[in-house]
Amino acid sequence: FMIRDNLMRQLVHSDKEPITPFLYKIRSLYQEHSVSTILVMGRAGEYFSVADTVLLMDSYVCNDATDRAKEIYANSQQQNTTNLPFGDIPQRLLPDTSVLTPQNGKVMVRSKNTITYGDIELDITGLEQVFTKAQTTTIA
Repeated sequence: FMIRDNLMRQLVHSDKEPITPFLYKIRSLYQEHSVSTILVMGRAGEYFSVADTVLLMDSYVCNDATDRAKEIYANSQQQNTTNLPFGDIPQRLLPDTSVLTPQNGKVMVRSKNTITYGDIELDITGLEQVFTKAQTTTIA
C-alpha cells in the first residue's frame, strides 16, 4: 500500500490496481487536511519526490540529505508522482468516558504486572513489552 514500483506498474496497469499507494496521496493529505506525515523507512526512494525533508542516519548520526535526495530523484528515470485527492476523513466520536471510571473511583498500580481498577485486579504479565512499573503506571 505504500508504493508501486516500476516493475509492478508494468505488470498491473493502474486502472486494474485496487489499492491506491499512499505515495500518491501523501501530499494531498497535507494540502487538504493539514496532516503532516513522518515516515521512517529504507529502500523506498520513490518518496524523494514528495518529501519536504529527507534525513539520513549514518553510523547513528542523523544528517540532512534533502538536497541530495532531490538531486537523485531529478536525475532518475522515475515517473512523477501522481497527487491524488486524499478524500474525506470521517470525524471520530470519543466514547463516553464515564464507562471507563471504576465504580469506587480508584486505579492503582501494585507492581509492574498488576493494576487494580476499582475492585478488579488486572494481570498484565502477558505484556512482554512492559519492563518497569513506570510503564505500567502510564498504562493505568
